[in-house]
Amino acid sequence: VLFRAWRCAGGECLHEIERVGVQGLADAALLASTPQMAASLRAVLCGFHAQKAYRGVDAMLLRLYEPILFRALSAANPAVRRNA
Repeated sequence: VLFRAWRCAGGECLHEIERVGVQGLADAALLASTPQMAASLRAVLCGFHAQKAYRGVDAMLLRLYEPILFRALSAANPAVRRNA
């Protein structure tokens, strides 16, 4: 559902879906307090990962994941690093 919304969106709506939807879910998956919650959030994001061949998806995921992954991998909390 989120992928279809992203694919059809444009302009400010596209920016909001990317920032709040995709990047927000990825950030929540990294900071999840339980492994089950992290796995559930990653399952939602799997819709984008499965569509990497679609034009623009891979570049968008790289652009949105890069800052939060770097921050999570350098976190002091081992649970955050494990989720990353």
